Amino acid sequence: MNRPHGSESISQHVVFEVAEQANVQPNELPPLYDFIDPDALDTVVASNPDLELSFSFAGYRVTIDGEDSIQVREDD
Repeated sequence: MNRPHGSESISQHVVFEVAEQANVQPNELPPLYDFIDPDALDTVVASNPDLELSFSFAGYRVTIDGEDSIQVREDD
């Protein structure tokens, strides 16, 4: 379970967490917008703190639980 730091948006944090899990630089990943709209993701998560949301990104399953918890695991 990881939490965003400082002024990172949720979408930025997702990219950093997946890159860390994949052991690559963030710019080596495909664009997040190929999988989910980053602006919509930021808006939905910020306006729904009790929300749990999961989606696939670059071979990983990302689960966001509220505004402050991001879990990343390899997609099945």
